[in-house]
Amino acid sequence: MEFVKFGNSVKEIDMSAFRACPILKKINLPDSLKIIGEGAFCECSQLNEVKLGNSVEIIGSQAFSSCNGLYTINFPASLKTIKRLAFDFCEELYDISISDKLKSVNFKDEYGRSVDVFKGCGKLKLSVRSKLEELGYKGEF
Repeated sequence: MEFVKFGNSVKEIDMSAFRACPILKKINLPDSLKIIGEGAFCECSQLNEVKLGNSVEIIGSQAFSSCNGLYTINFPASLKTIKRLAFDFCEELYDISISDKLKSVNFKDEYGRSVDVFKGCGKLKLSVRSKLEELGYKGEF
């Protein structure tokens, strides 16, 4: 299974649904999707491209953690919260296409503390880092 395209009625991807799927390379998430669960695509080492639908609101903890091949992803205007370590150690993550309509994102835990979301993503473009900081990100890269 190198490519996954979901039906238009999917609203949530459950916790660890595709965890450690070694051949998954590309996912195209529908506009109906609102929540990507904790660890949903964690450790999918060959995953290199993710297209988020226009309704995604929450990216769960470690949702894309250790997706070492992930190079690019988009953040739609609907995005409200990115939880702890969602993209940690996505070592090849270089570009995030961020909607111009996206003005802020919650990068805090349930106690209001800032959390690391992009720890170990040292290749992120400086312009992307600046935009994430404008959106409220205060963690490590």
